[in-house]
Amino acid sequence: MTAPVNSATRKPLSSPSQKAARWNRLAHRWVAIVLALPILFIMLTGIFLQVRKPVDWIQPPTATGSQSYAPTASLEQVLEQVKTVPAMGVTGWEDIKLLDLRPKKGIIKVRNYSELETQVDASTAEVIQTGQRRNDIVGRMHDFSAWGARLWLGLPIMLGFTLLFLSGVYLNIKMAPAQVRSLARLFNRSPKQAKPSSLPTSKPLRLRLKSWLLGYHYWLGWLVLIPWGVVIASGLLLQVRYEVPWVMPLHQQGQGTVPTVEFNQVLGIAQQQTDLSVGEWKDVWRVYVYPDKGLTTVRAKNRQELQLDAQTGQVLQTSVRRTDWLEDIHEGKWRGLNLWLFLPVHILSVVLWVTGAVVAYSR
Repeated sequence: MTAPVNSATRKPLSSPSQKAARWNRLAHRWVAIVLALPILFIMLTGIFLQVRKPVDWIQPPTATGSQSYAPTASLEQVLEQVKTVPAMGVTGWEDIKLLDLRPKKGIIKVRNYSELETQVDASTAEVIQTGQRRNDIVGRMHDFSAWGARLWLGLPIMLGFTLLFLSGVYLNIKMAPAQVRSLARLFNRSPKQAKPSSLPTSKPLRLRLKSWLLGYHYWLGWLVLIPWGVVIASGLLLQVRYEVPWVMPLHQQGQGTVPTVEFNQVLGIAQQQTDLSVGEWKDVWRVYVYPDKGLTTVRAKNRQELQLDAQTGQVLQTSVRRTDWLEDIHEGKWRGLNLWLFLPVHILSVVLWVTGAVVAYSR
C-alpha cells in the first residue's frame, strides 16, 4: 500500500521530512516553554556583563600605575597598604581572595571575599582606588555557580539552549521557501492591491497576530544566528571549565596560606620554563596570587600558564590555558565586536525571546 497523498502538494502526508519537521517543532516549542525563564535570565545577565567595561558601576576601571612592567612592591607592602582601607576589612592574608598583577598597567588588584577591590601601584604599593566588582557577582549568577548549581542546573539549561538553537535553525531552513514567497508577495503587490494588513483579513485576529509574530521571529532568528552559535558553543565549554582540564588547568594546592614568593622571583622562575617563552615582564599577561590555595599562577601572552607554590616557589604545573581565549570568543572581544555587534545581538535576542514566547504559548 502507498502512503496517503496530499492532493495539493502530491507529497506523502507522513513523509520523513514532514515527520522530522513535526518533531523539531514539538521539541522547539516544549524546550522553549520549559526553559523560557532561565534563558531570559541568562540573556539579561549576559547583557549586563557585556557593558561592564564602559560602565564603572559594574566593574571599576583599571587604573594605571606609576611604571609599566616594573612590579617592585613587596607582598608585605601590598598587604599593609590594603589594611589601611577600612572598607576592605583586611587584617591578614586570610581575608584576601586574590592578588591580580597587571604588569603592563603597573597595577595590582587586591580582592576580598565580598568582591570589593583595591587597586595598588605595583611599584610603590600606593593605594589608588577601591570599588565594588559587581560583574563577578553577576558572572557567578550567569553560570549558576552562585547557588552551587552550575552543573546540575546551569549545564542542563545550556544543553537545552543548544537544542533550542539547533531546532530553530532547522525550522528556519524548512520555513525559508514560504517566508520568501510571503515577502515576495508583499513587495510585488501594487498600490491598488495593497491592504491595511498583508495578512489575510479572513483570519481571526489571534491567528493574524501569531502569524505576524512568527514572521518577525523567523527573520530575527537569521540575524542572530552566527553570533549566538558562537556564544552557545563557547558557553558550553566554559560551563564545564572546572571539570575539563583541556579548557582550564585545575588549580593545584600549595603548602601554606601565606604567600612569600615575590613578583621578581616569580619572573625568574617563569624565565626558566621554556614552554612559557617568558624573557621579561612584557611577555607576561597577568600574575595571580591565591593565598587560600598557597598558589601563584603566571599567565604568559602565549596562553601558557605556570602554577607555583606561593610559599616555596616550587613549579607545580605548566599547561595551556584556553579559558581566557574562550571568554574572549564568548563575549566577542575582537576589535570591539562585543559592543557594536554582540551587544545589539543580545538585545535583539530578548525581542526574539518575546516573539517566541508569545508564539509558543499561543494555542
